[in-house]
Amino acid sequence: MKSLTAQDFQKEVLEASFKVPVLVDFWAEWCGPCRMLSPLLEKLEKEYSGKWKLVKINTDHEPALAMQFNVTGIPHCVLFKNGKAVDSFTGALPERLIRNFLDKHIPNEEKVNLLLQFKSDSKQTIRNAIEKALNEKIIDTEIAFYLWKYISLYIEEKNLATIKRILNLLVEQKTEYSSSALSLLDYLKKYENDPNLWIYLEKFIDLFDESKQKEVLEYFYQLIEQNLDKKQELKDHLIACFNILGQSHPLSNEYRKKLSRLLF
Repeated sequence: MKSLTAQDFQKEVLEASFKVPVLVDFWAEWCGPCRMLSPLLEKLEKEYSGKWKLVKINTDHEPALAMQFNVTGIPHCVLFKNGKAVDSFTGALPERLIRNFLDKHIPNEEKVNLLLQFKSDSKQTIRNAIEKALNEKIIDTEIAFYLWKYISLYIEEKNLATIKRILNLLVEQKTEYSSSALSLLDYLKKYENDPNLWIYLEKFIDLFDESKQKEVLEYFYQLIEQNLDKKQELKDHLIACFNILGQSHPLSNEYRKKLSRLLF
């Protein structure tokens, strides 16, 4: 980490960014959030072991640089690659969000290899990738997508333990699937000893195939319609479908309205 002046900027930021990404932290001594963010950035720079470089610019000492990069609030961080500003954020973000910000721009060999495994035609290779992600808690938006997608693989294998491990990781790491994963964990807890559990879960597999989604929703809707005496219990399965598809999915909206009419 280096504190810069305008005279250093060309060499330490623009030229250096052709070798590794350079994150410029615009700060000031009087700024409380800046003092919160600074040690976190320094910690992450060490952890990433030279994959990116951190420099600091005091906006009180270098107002012209702050004006040049439209700094209207601090702390404000600008990421440079190949001599150009490519991304930025403002405020003392939590560590998870800063990691996500950095990982968008910093090559990660481990992640690249893991994504290649997820795209393999071999189920065993995919299983190996999932185990690595679960054991080492390697996760970001792309990896979360594949973990969610391949829940279907473990439904096929009736491997409830691994399904729960995937769902728990998606919840713990606050991914975009956290809410749905938490709902499915509640569903599994409620129906774990139901003899029909795997019949229902095997139906859920088809929700990952766009051409079969409506068929699955219709199956569970008909199940409720034909057993109205058990409608309060059976609605759980259709609601689980909404959670897998996403609450804002057009089919979720369509069948939520149908379910509401049926129940009330």
